Amino acid sequence: MLTLTTLASGSSGNCALLSDGETHVLIDAGISCRRICTALRGLGVEPADLAGVLITHEHHDHNDLSKVTLKPDAVVIRSADALAGGQYHTFDNVAGIRVQTVPAGNRNHDPKECVGYILTLDGVTLYHAGDTSTMPHMSVLAPRKLDWVLLPVDGIYNMDPAEASTCARRIGGKHTVPIHTDPSYQYNRTQADRLSCPGKVLLEHGQSVEL
Repeated sequence: MLTLTTLASGSSGNCALLSDGETHVLIDAGISCRRICTALRGLGVEPADLAGVLITHEHHDHNDLSKVTLKPDAVVIRSADALAGGQYHTFDNVAGIRVQTVPAGNRNHDPKECVGYILTLDGVTLYHAGDTSTMPHMSVLAPRKLDWVLLPVDGIYNMDPAEASTCARRIGGKHTVPIHTDPSYQYNRTQADRLSCPGKVLLEHGQSVEL
């Protein structure tokens, strides 16, 4: 069973876990080692079992891996790796996951230093947009019929719910999850509720959803 769990999402720290029960991959790691480890163990996952980590950009609320112990052969992809040579790269085997890098950014996040990721595992596609506002590539994603789309909605450092709603309808994913709902650590349910699109799924901190 493939699941997505939001460990934290906001300007005080971002971290999500994608897991099929055997393979565990983090998307961003912007909270303390203690919080990551506690959250993972609460899900029955040891930090040393992490097979990969994907970092969308190098802001402190996304990129602190300094004290997290990973598997010896774990794959870590940072935005600099994803954008090496000024190209958006695709990684065909990150712990069995195909990872495609796509543009991300806005006035607070330099597009030359930020990425989103489209992950494919077990026939499921998940697009994690990272910290971003509307990007041109979103217009060409609809034919891919993505299963899950994660879009920021805080409206301060990223797009607001109205803009994210337009993006969600343009992308046309089966399910869309509002993330980065508040400039603090707190989950802002009111802001998340303002996302308007078919297939909206709310995922508060610590909650999981089967993909």
